[in-house]
Amino acid sequence: MAPPYTKILSLDGGGSWALIEAYALGELYGPDTKGREILERFDLVFANSGGSIVVGALVANQTPRQIVGDFFLDEDKRRSIFKTTGTAFLTSWVGLGPRYRTASKLEGLRQIFGNIEPGLPDMPFDKLGGLGRRLPDLVFTSFDYDRLRATYLRSYLNSGASSNPGVSSHNSPTFAEAIHASTNAPVNYFDQPALFGGDAAGDRRYWDGGISGLNNPCLAAVTEALANGSDPGALKVISLGTATVLLPLASGAVEPPLAVRRCNAGLLGDIRKLAKAVVDDPPDAASYISYRILHGGGKPAGAPRFVRLSPLIQPKRVGTDGWDYPDAFRGGFPEADDEMTAFERLVELDMDAIAPNDVDLIWQLAKEWTSGNMANQPVQVADDVRSAIVGHDSFLDAKAAALAIVG
Repeated sequence: MAPPYTKILSLDGGGSWALIEAYALGELYGPDTKGREILERFDLVFANSGGSIVVGALVANQTPRQIVGDFFLDEDKRRSIFKTTGTAFLTSWVGLGPRYRTASKLEGLRQIFGNIEPGLPDMPFDKLGGLGRRLPDLVFTSFDYDRLRATYLRSYLNSGASSNPGVSSHNSPTFAEAIHASTNAPVNYFDQPALFGGDAAGDRRYWDGGISGLNNPCLAAVTEALANGSDPGALKVISLGTATVLLPLASGAVEPPLAVRRCNAGLLGDIRKLAKAVVDDPPDAASYISYRILHGGGKPAGAPRFVRLSPLIQPKRVGTDGWDYPDAFRGGFPEADDEMTAFERLVELDMDAIAPNDVDLIWQLAKEWTSGNMANQPVQVADDVRSAIVGHDSFLDAKAAALAIVG
């Protein structure tokens, strides 16, 4: 649809953890609601990485229940996207280096979406509007490997935020290529940039939008809307996340695994941290800045027009100084050391979870969070008590606020 925009949906990246976003959409709009019906509630949808897969499945008219079950809980589909390289065992042992084949991911995406709707994977991304009565404009975030700059793959070519407004459709990526570019995490994940045809300068190569600082793309979505003439006082944003870990620093009052211990800085360790940080992109800043653009200082007089829904993985506060395991994740984790709890596994689990027990753990988190048994990520947190200054401490409260603005 043409701007200006009013209602925005933003979905974070997070690999297999994006099943949380699909599950949350089911809790918001019904698990058996068709994907295009959900999308038609919004004017603009931004997504990165795993969030782009969720949006792609909505475009293919899959229900939230189907996305969770047929995309994320299906091990064969997961492995068709995360297909290991011949040296994956070595890079896993070293803790640094790519584990998956980029070219195989594109093949997997084309097969998955082609089986749902033949022809969809090869449809130009800027022609998707023909699929529905009122599909929103879509933007998948990425990173131009050669130009070292953020890239926005748009279904709407005449965006006021575009560096090349009105670029002809022969330069538009296909539906599958757009998802491929947005899901191509570097260094510890995929072995080369995503490659597909571009302009006269030759083929274009892409990494995941997390490299552009857009793992949570809500701020980019708000900026896109403003650049296209939208009124910030009228914008309504639902931002879905794939969970974030917030542990206290180890001290006399709390020790690992309920806390994080400061580690010694060093080259190899720092490289490992950076490799994860570029796709982790703790989303607090993007959410907070977006909230302030919409609301200014203080809290709004009425209902907030920016709502963040994402699990917050943290220990349970006991009294004023104590910490304990969350009740839902106190037990042991299958196929792990007998002394490892499910909470410890959840904290250490990477975005490329493939093993069934790991993905089931993420699914359990989604269910516990939406039931109110795990915290929701605030927009602004009081660090001493880990509670919301701005935003919502529980999914149930955030759900009510989200439905009030985009029912």
